Amino acid sequence: MTEAQAGPRSSSREVLAVALERLSGRVEKSGARVVPGALPMVRTPAADLANIFELLLSLLLRNARAVPEIWIAAAPRPRAWEFSMRDMAAGRLRLDEPSQAELARCRKLVELRDGRLWTDDGEELGTSIRFTVPG
Repeated sequence: MTEAQAGPRSSSREVLAVALERLSGRVEKSGARVVPGALPMVRTPAADLANIFELLLSLLLRNARAVPEIWIAAAPRPRAWEFSMRDMAAGRLRLDEPSQAELARCRKLVELRDGRLWTDDGEELGTSIRFTVPG
């Protein structure tokens, strides 16, 4: 795939800001603190990436058992970026049926962009939701 075929690059930091603006009422009501790390430019349409961020943030906010402190990070992978989102205050994420459906919807959106979405349970820090998108 050539540079032109890969499509335009989106600033994941700017896209996250859009998602947070859409969720500002819920974030404020919950008292959540969202802590983004260094976030890259990616080859994913901004609207799609905003939807992914919004769905996952919404899921983390809804399933929080304490005041959420959501850390967002990104790490380079071959031809992709791996994002991780973790509520540092939540411990293990327990997903009810609506949350599982929301996660499945988000997984489909990520997969349509040639990415992958999964959760991993850490021993002490709880659950991370991770996804990849083209770099």
